Amino acid sequence: MVLRRRNIMHSQQDAAFNDSYIAAHRLDRRKAVIDRFYLTSVTNRAFNEYFGNVTYGCLTEFVNPGEKESFIEFIDGFDGVETEKCFLFKNGNGEYRLNLIKLIAFEGDSVLRNIDIEMLDIDSIVETNYKICDDIARERLVMGLTGEYVFTYSGQSGDIKIVRYEGSTREVRVRMPLDEWREYMADGIVVPEDIIELDNLVNCMKTYMSDFCVKLTTSMRTMGKVNEKVKFIGTIHTKYTGENIVTGRIVLADGVNSMGNIVEVVDELTMDSLTKVYNKKTITEYAAKLVKQDTVDRVSIVILDVDYFKQVNDRYGHLYGDKVLARVAKKLKEVVGEDGIVGRIGGDEFMIVLKGINDDYALRGVLRAIRTQVKWEFKNDYENFQVTTSIGVAICPNNGHEYEELFKKADFCLYVAKEKGRDRYVFFRDEMHREAYENSINKKDKIINDGREMRELRYLTDIMIQYNNDKKAAVMAMLEHMQKLYKVDNISIYEGKDLVRKISVGTSIEDEDMSYVYSDGFKRLMGDKTYIAASFVNNNRDVAPEFADEMRKRHIYSTIHCLIGSKDEVKGMFTVNRMKAASQWAEYEIECSVITATLVNMLMQ
Repeated sequence: MVLRRRNIMHSQQDAAFNDSYIAAHRLDRRKAVIDRFYLTSVTNRAFNEYFGNVTYGCLTEFVNPGEKESFIEFIDGFDGVETEKCFLFKNGNGEYRLNLIKLIAFEGDSVLRNIDIEMLDIDSIVETNYKICDDIARERLVMGLTGEYVFTYSGQSGDIKIVRYEGSTREVRVRMPLDEWREYMADGIVVPEDIIELDNLVNCMKTYMSDFCVKLTTSMRTMGKVNEKVKFIGTIHTKYTGENIVTGRIVLADGVNSMGNIVEVVDELTMDSLTKVYNKKTITEYAAKLVKQDTVDRVSIVILDVDYFKQVNDRYGHLYGDKVLARVAKKLKEVVGEDGIVGRIGGDEFMIVLKGINDDYALRGVLRAIRTQVKWEFKNDYENFQVTTSIGVAICPNNGHEYEELFKKADFCLYVAKEKGRDRYVFFRDEMHREAYENSINKKDKIINDGREMRELRYLTDIMIQYNNDKKAAVMAMLEHMQKLYKVDNISIYEGKDLVRKISVGTSIEDEDMSYVYSDGFKRLMGDKTYIAASFVNNNRDVAPEFADEMRKRHIYSTIHCLIGSKDEVKGMFTVNRMKAASQWAEYEIECSVITATLVNMLMQ
């Protein structure tokens, strides 16, 4: 669904829309703000396009004359409680079409007030249904050309379903509870050597792992006749009801590349698990590619920050703060629609990439809608403060042709918006912002040059001086420093050939089996080095399955393992672990871990 939305977004700028797209486009949520004179002051792009981008005054000009009086009574009688009613409205083609009008909220007192409305073209539902049916039939036909196998798992029902596409039809091969399917597969359908991987596959589904790829040797596709090596490649899809389901393909292990490199597609569609928008990696790569490739339409990079979010966290806790972020993300997706994509780039910051909004008036309309919709979402939630948004915008090609430059300028404008009092958007303007922007960049470059790497270097110098006086105290100080600064959950030191744990800092780890260190897979993973830095442990399952399985048992997602001694004479192991979530290790984190392991080695001599 996300991939289709992208394709629609790219084709949206074509000079001639096809009829099926126009039918679907009428189902966009058209938003506007009207005052007590029924004048529209804020509109989104879908609203403008529906009425033919005309310069209009009163919304009553577009209502069927026979319903005008009833429409006015409907608006005037709104008391702030969400309500809806159907009226005939004339669109840009001069047709009267039935629309559902929803009144959501209003600002101001009962006399001087602005009302937030949404409109939906009811007549387009049937037209769009035909288009959806046509799309489904076409996709089934394409998948049937190669006999595709697709699986889905729903936590609500507990069932797994496996479907095979053939020609224009599909056959449900499996529909049963997941635990029963596991027992069925273990009873001769999967080779005994892959039972652990089968359990891993079941666990990936039950825990809603965002992206996974599990290999099995099985006769499932051949009805028990011939074993073949297949891959279950899965991801998470959120249905319109909000339910998450696991879905994916079953492909021959040797044929993944020839079938469209599905692994890369899954990685491309990785979503932020909390907010259900794109994660930082995905939206950053998309934006950089779009800026580089697009030469016709404008690309707007929008950086958005949630105002007063720290107060929400401080007063109500981080779990409640997470819910606020999810609500903000949902509202952003609603407002942006098919004009762009939304991603979370960290904390309470979001990035929106808009393509093809080529005039400032339309762009301002989108930004105003974002600002007002988010504010109204939380209007009655808090007494002493209000959740709003500060927004910075940079446009390609107006403000640059490189993504990095555009991002920095949009980020600069975000902080300008905050300095001006929050709850506003700021465009980058060369004549207004260039000098201040360049000064801020120069200041940041100086900070980077004297940044964390330099501070770590100075700290290591201090540690070496302390090491000469008190070796054990210096090592313990380094461990505590690493745990705090690197945001790791556990640091452990193991001693002797049997690798008995002697020191553990941070979250405790249950008694563990370290025999994986002597496995062939772990040795291959280490290669010529005396350490491994596994940012994403699961990615090493094919090379070092014993190591990956043991890390999974300990709930370790990222780890650095540094050998103490040599490969021929193992004296111990120094490990640094992240147990809450996987993340990329920085070079200085790896280097400092290796240096610390060297100090421990010297201490053991």
